[in-house]
Amino acid sequence: MKIIKCTLRTEVTYDEEMKNKYVVKKEWDKNKRKALILMKSAGLTDEIVQDQTTMYVMNNLAKLGYNRCRNL
Repeated sequence: MKIIKCTLRTEVTYDEEMKNKYVVKKEWDKNKRKALILMKSAGLTDEIVQDQTTMYVMNNLAKLGYNRCRNL
């Protein structure tokens, strides 16, 4: 049996009223490449919940060998 563990680190930058998100950072492997994604809206993504668009972006970046993404 082989056990593989991974930690997903998430950081979200909000405005003062905590109503708008400016940056969503997700990191899962420091040894791979980084990606910067420009999105029109951060959607429903927060520190815990991922919306469908963010999930698709992260899944495809992982397949392409990237380790972290920053959504602006």
